[in-house]
Amino acid sequence: MTRYEKQNAAIRIDGYYDLRPHEAALEKKTEAFERAKSETLKQMRDALVQTEALTLDDFFSGRRNASSRCGDVADAIHYPECWDTAAYPTVLCALEEIYAWFRCNNDDCGRMNKAPNG
Repeated sequence: MTRYEKQNAAIRIDGYYDLRPHEAALEKKTEAFERAKSETLKQMRDALVQTEALTLDDFFSGRRNASSRCGDVADAIHYPECWDTAAYPTVLCALEEIYAWFRCNNDDCGRMNKAPNG
């Protein structure tokens, strides 16, 4: 297995890795790892079954539903009614502007007031 394949496998497992307090106290990392690995494999098997069962109609139906959600986003940010559409010709442009100026108001947030790209 290449280092990239190992890294990808580790990332998948890490999503389910949860070292419980009693395991941490007893340094039982192996149990937590095996549990996470088992759950990862189960989810991957389930995903394969679901993917194999997907029909062409299901696929295109899901794509239509995803694109219709853009209308919900536009409605939520009052686009285009409240936007300068010459400066922001698409919903994506408007969202990029919102993202550029977003600041978290949560006092407990460790990333508060940091620039999106900084």
